[in-house]
Amino acid sequence: MTDLLSRRRFMRLAVLGTGMSALVACQPAPATAPETEVAEPAPAEGGQPAAASEAPIAFRYAFWGTGEPETQQGRLAVAFMEKYPEYELRMEPAPWGGYHEKLLTSLAGGVGADMVACSDQYFSSFVRKGIFRSLDDLVERDAVPMDDFIVDQRLQVGYEGKLFGFGNFISDSPSIYVNRALTDEAGIEIPSFGTDAFWTWGLADLTEAAVACTKRREDGTAEQWGISGLGQAFWQGHEQIVWGNGGEIFDTPPMYLDETQTLIDSPEVVEAYQWMVDLYLKHAVAPTVSESELLGEQGAWLSGRVAFVAGWNSYAAWNKAPFEWECIPFPWDVRKVSMLGSNMNPVNAKAAQVEGPWAFLKFQTLEREGRDIVAELVFPGPYRPLELLDFAATPEQRSFWEQLIARLDVDEFRPKWLGSKAPEVFLDTMNQYLDPMFRGETAVQAALTEAKQKIDSILSKSE
Repeated sequence: MTDLLSRRRFMRLAVLGTGMSALVACQPAPATAPETEVAEPAPAEGGQPAAASEAPIAFRYAFWGTGEPETQQGRLAVAFMEKYPEYELRMEPAPWGGYHEKLLTSLAGGVGADMVACSDQYFSSFVRKGIFRSLDDLVERDAVPMDDFIVDQRLQVGYEGKLFGFGNFISDSPSIYVNRALTDEAGIEIPSFGTDAFWTWGLADLTEAAVACTKRREDGTAEQWGISGLGQAFWQGHEQIVWGNGGEIFDTPPMYLDETQTLIDSPEVVEAYQWMVDLYLKHAVAPTVSESELLGEQGAWLSGRVAFVAGWNSYAAWNKAPFEWECIPFPWDVRKVSMLGSNMNPVNAKAAQVEGPWAFLKFQTLEREGRDIVAELVFPGPYRPLELLDFAATPEQRSFWEQLIARLDVDEFRPKWLGSKAPEVFLDTMNQYLDPMFRGETAVQAALTEAKQKIDSILSKSE
């Protein structure tokens, strides 16, 4: 399919966006992918799929981004309608800011799009409101091979045992990124992927390595730090430390749905946070807020002055480093836990028609043409991801993807979302108490006990 044909086809899209700023970057043209056999789309509701001479069946798709032809949504839409001309996908792009608030209002008011993009940060609170359609009947009807997903989709995109979609990408936990120039200089043996030592480090191992890589002058000012990225604002990296130490954030594991209280004052959680605080205040191996200014605009990673940096898994971003690097999982002392989370595309419970959204969802999740586009632009999806490793641009990126997939081979999972009743309250409250805690102004136990009381009072009033 030529670029000209793609753009002509793209003009069929009824873009209903507000004209607000774009958030999705342009991407290069796709590589040619092998064809595989896929099931024919199921008949539309009330009859057979529209014949080629009939008007296509239209459905609406709301998402954040632009939907331009070079973006993931744009390329998926073009490819989908080329293959299935009986459907017309009408795109409704919007900027990220305020997207989910407006989405909830439209769905609750009965005027939402037939299919919607939903962040994993919002899915848990939205699905409880009954605004998404269960897909179990369609999965059974079309005999979707659910066992071929790398992780249980009813756990990742489910509620009360029902399935409400598929993850867009493989679920990934945050990682510790390693500046090999600094660790090699310090004589640190890294538990690299592909070795027997992989994923064996505990909290003490990372502490020892961070101490060894930290350099300070005689007056105490830092030249080089051991680690960065774990404080002071709350993020899911904190949860990884808590889970690895045997702790829980809420009282309804594994997926923290319909929680009744938070467990952040438990001994396991307090111990995990004390370890993080000690990196800053006891061992002095992490840059404080004021010291972070010494890293300049390049920040902890690109400055080359921090040995270990905790963060999310954007290969392109980390690969800008002018030094040799690798990534390793977060340390653990009690158990290995992987995080489940990925953006998704649920179907509106009040959708005007379901077959179009279902066909598009299957196209991007199960059919090779759609899966190739997602893998090329972002990550492999959760369905048979090992088949898509050839889309890695380099052997190093392929190894990076292989590691993320390998880290899903665990017995325990926890969600990326922060409970289902009041995630924003939880986040705001934690940040309120974490900042003085990491500054040494409040003891860890006292701060987390007070934060728990405030959070639990809100949860007790939430439906």
